[in-house]
Amino acid sequence: MTWAHEYTWETLFHFLCGECKNWWSYAGIIEKKNGKQPSMTCPHCGYKTEIKVKEGFKHNGKES
Repeated sequence: MTWAHEYTWETLFHFLCGECKNWWSYAGIIEKKNGKQPSMTCPHCGYKTEIKVKEGFKHNGKES
């Protein structure tokens, strides 16, 4: 009997801080809560703000 290869996947986001301009990554899910845009805190400088998709970024061939 042979065994199948198993896999999982994750979504990896890359952020650029609007304040200090350092970058970091986050693996997980980002969702709106109570209709509000999600926010993120920069691990380098502590600046917290709403997040948005970078202008010109393409996902599945479509610009976000």
